[in-house]
Amino acid sequence: MSTENDINALLKTFDEDAQEKRIEEHEGSFFRNAPENAVMIERAREFNDVTKHWVRRELWLKTVKKIRQELSRPLRLLTLPGRHRFEIGLYEKEKLLARTSVDGEERLDVVGFEYDPTQFGLMMTAEPRLRELLCGDVLKALVDPKSENGSAIRACAPYDVINLDLTTNIANRNDGPYPPFLKGVRECFQLQGSHAGPWAMMVTFRAGTPETDPSVLETLREFFQQNLEKHLKVKEHCIDRYRVSTAKEVLERHPEEGLAQVTAKWIIEQGHSFEWECRKYRHAAYDRTFHEGRKRYSLRKLVFEFSKRPAPNRQLPLRGVPEQSWHADDLAKLFEQAALVDVDEVMKNMQADKRAFLEKEIAELSGEGTTTDSASTHPLGRAT
Repeated sequence: MSTENDINALLKTFDEDAQEKRIEEHEGSFFRNAPENAVMIERAREFNDVTKHWVRRELWLKTVKKIRQELSRPLRLLTLPGRHRFEIGLYEKEKLLARTSVDGEERLDVVGFEYDPTQFGLMMTAEPRLRELLCGDVLKALVDPKSENGSAIRACAPYDVINLDLTTNIANRNDGPYPPFLKGVRECFQLQGSHAGPWAMMVTFRAGTPETDPSVLETLREFFQQNLEKHLKVKEHCIDRYRVSTAKEVLERHPEEGLAQVTAKWIIEQGHSFEWECRKYRHAAYDRTFHEGRKRYSLRKLVFEFSKRPAPNRQLPLRGVPEQSWHADDLAKLFEQAALVDVDEVMKNMQADKRAFLEKEIAELSGEGTTTDSASTHPLGRAT
């Protein structure tokens, strides 16, 4: 009998060892899909460094404050907030976000997405709570009609600000001719159909021409060339900016900036097909390094302000929206000198007190620093 008990005890030990091993490997847990430490560090850097925060404050915040002023009410936001919700915290500090009641609980009127399950779990406890915090791929949610997350997005639409703050390419080589990134952007215009006032869209992506599907890049190039040939004003502005007159030359001489520009042009024209005028356009860029600095890529952050501009009733729309004179005016905004911002150059010339302020605000918004009334005292100037 004792021998049998010893065997059972030994088997139990093996079972416990196996369980410990499964726990360590996160077997059966969503932590098994968590990225490697180096990847997590790189992702965290994209959220909490001074370069990214300058974009938040000097581009995003100023745009959002302008929309808030024009609408004369707090705003509804769709975004990818990240672990410390820096963007949301910055807007909330300026009292820009609306509040809504969910099951009797007051929440920020924000729909947030997080792809990484480890970050999602940590974000669930953040206060104040969001109207919806969803775990998954925001692009899949936007384009998949069967997606439960997509249903949640549509139930809360329209939005006053949509921020697709991604770090993917616009079209990976296995995505096909109509990639998820472009599908998702177009779907945003569908979501905004009932919006009666101005609204903002921000998109972020890697301008990696070698990694981008060449067929998509060629299609965007051809589409861009057609506009240059059709609209003299657009061609003149292109020549003023780049000293060349064809889309091919722009992409050859400025491959990363050119990729962002042809993408922005496509986005503006998608807006036109839904009768949205692009009132303002900004294009910020900075480099990222990885593999211990041995490789780099260029991040492009585009900011658009849209407002409704219906087609005149003298024309019956047949295939799409009839061509309007202001369409060319919108496209010419791509080449305005003030529209393009080299953030790396801004960082290089930034004064020490301005950098210190941004670092302090990052610490404050992440809960690691003391609260200050930065809206009125920061050395960058008031965000208006």
